[in-house]
Amino acid sequence: MTQKDQILFFFSTNPTMEYTPTDISKQFPKFAKSSVRRVLQELLADNKLIRETRGHYNINDEIIEKIYRKILKVGASCKKKQVLLYAVTFEFNDIDREDELLEELKSDFPECTLIIDDDTDLVRNVDNWGKQRTYKERGYASEVWDRSVKVDEFFTNIRTGRE
Repeated sequence: MTQKDQILFFFSTNPTMEYTPTDISKQFPKFAKSSVRRVLQELLADNKLIRETRGHYNINDEIIEKIYRKILKVGASCKKKQVLLYAVTFEFNDIDREDELLEELKSDFPECTLIIDDDTDLVRNVDNWGKQRTYKERGYASEVWDRSVKVDEFFTNIRTGRE
């Protein structure tokens, strides 16, 4: 995520206050103050920020960007156990990230054989209520997300796990 993306994300998740360049610099201590001023000027020029009062900035309410959650779920056989693996990331656009999510699963779970070419459903033995759970062998979704997201969860950061 670029400095510009991080600062815009900060404004989009904190839209109720006006911020000065000094306020922003305190939020991003690793950024040089001159970089913060440059990014603020670029965001003003792009019409993504507005100048509320002299030296105070806020997000342009008309352009609040949508956040998209991209998630891939894949059935797998891990040490002779059938499981459902998932990979998830967030972005400000609707670009298809299925291939990147799949590669991350392969990298994070080398001991597992992913079931991606099989036409049959993956059956997980039994859930907590004694019923068999059936998973489609693969599923990808990109959807608008309206809950909070941490900056370190945005693409290229991908979180993986098993259900």
